[in-house]
Amino acid sequence: MSNNLACKKRLGEAAPRPKGLASLSPRERQILELLARGFMYKEIAQSLGIRVVTVNTHIRRIYAKLRVRSRAQAVARYVLKPLREDHGRAKPQRKAESGSQETRKSNLRQRRRS
Repeated sequence: MSNNLACKKRLGEAAPRPKGLASLSPRERQILELLARGFMYKEIAQSLGIRVVTVNTHIRRIYAKLRVRSRAQAVARYVLKPLREDHGRAKPQRKAESGSQETRKSNLRQRRRS
């Protein structure tokens, strides 16, 4: 155990938790997948061999972890996750322009005239 984590445990601080979909348990992911496919709570319970009350509990926890308030928001977050990951990639850095600020202003003026 790292010193930082051990120190946090001693001081009673919570260790950092994963956010979003990464924080869901395998069962919660399974239930969210079925929600995204349009299953009703009763159908989810029957397909997984659990009670509807248990499905409700899992769904409450999913909403809390994803910080959403409805089925539609949870499904949207689940479905759009791959798209957001693509947009979250590191952008290529622009090359630093050489020269002074005056030189850059001059270059900008020349481009505007063209």
